[in-house]
Amino acid sequence: MNPENFKLIVNGQGTLSREGTLRIGSYNALLRSSLPENLRYHKSEEETYEPSHNAFRTAFPQGFAWEVIKAYSRPPVICYKFRHWGYFEGPFKGHALTREVVEFYGIGVMKVCPKERTQSSY
Repeated sequence: MNPENFKLIVNGQGTLSREGTLRIGSYNALLRSSLPENLRYHKSEEETYEPSHNAFRTAFPQGFAWEVIKAYSRPPVICYKFRHWGYFEGPFKGHALTREVVEFYGIGVMKVCPKERTQSSY
């Protein structure tokens, strides 16, 4: 990854630099949303790095895996379908554990430079 060129755009919520992503934490960065307030379980704009990571580590003690399901194009601009998932095995903000799989699918676009290092992802 080229740190100078890295940018992350999620759900149309603006661009985050590498430093911005690290500052707020990956969970907060990836869960930014334009959903109405009453539909959000996690309000990433109100969270800070450590409490959000602790909440997710407690709810998903085995981790929250990310996998590419299908790549639709080749470098330098790669479009792909992904799955993000984990077992809900701990409490999360007043919600009791269910031991069910929590998963979501999405589409991503990654731009890579000629040396095939990640330049940006959105």
